[in-house]
Amino acid sequence: MRRGSPGYDPLGSCPVGVGGLPWTSKWTTTSKIRIRRRRQPPRTPLTLAGALIVTRSVGPAPAAEAAEADAGQTAATPAMAAFDPAEFRRVLGHYPTGVTVVTAVSDDGPVGLAIGSFGSVSLDPPLVMFCPGKSSNSWPVIEASGSFCVNVLAEDQAAVSSLFAGRDPDKFAGIAWGTAITGSPVIEGCLAWIDCTIETTHEAGDHWIVVGRVADLGVERTEDDPLIFFKGGYGGVRPQQG
Repeated sequence: MRRGSPGYDPLGSCPVGVGGLPWTSKWTTTSKIRIRRRRQPPRTPLTLAGALIVTRSVGPAPAAEAAEADAGQTAATPAMAAFDPAEFRRVLGHYPTGVTVVTAVSDDGPVGLAIGSFGSVSLDPPLVMFCPGKSSNSWPVIEASGSFCVNVLAEDQAAVSSLFAGRDPDKFAGIAWGTAITGSPVIEGCLAWIDCTIETTHEAGDHWIVVGRVADLGVERTEDDPLIFFKGGYGGVRPQQG
């Protein structure tokens, strides 16, 4: 996968509380990743709940295959179209998500993967969830560690998302990070982070639903906006004027 390209699964397979607890920061000596801003194509605004989501086009979506009608069906009883994975992804790509990097540590060092399928589950007890794909090489390592940290990426961290969505064996090269309670990496420059222990894991088709109990959490950049993934591209969100 070419670094810097979107390479992100919006379904989470690779491409969404309250704080105040003390935590310690142990930043590594590695340098921060350098994010180069490139000239972007014209943006298409989408109004959503009082905000504008600004998307960046990365090319046309895959064309969906035409469904063949059953010759024995009539207009009153239309034939059921064969399931099309490309169309499934295209339609669900119209639901904008935040972008996170889920991290953990093992005896061999830190691991992480980009995740879009993230959300809150419960306030009491405080639970969150994310959905890694069964084909992920990072998830078994995270599962074995027993804990993870969800790093919510800021709008200027698209390159970080692309890095952790790829297959680079050393994704943390050039990434500065610290730790909170569980020891899982908190990526420097992230918008917010949620440090968790693994509560339960449920099988769901070609993914896992992982529920974590929140041990600590915090916001690092209170004035900045999140990175958004929408219709196959990265974008940002800003308050709607008027």
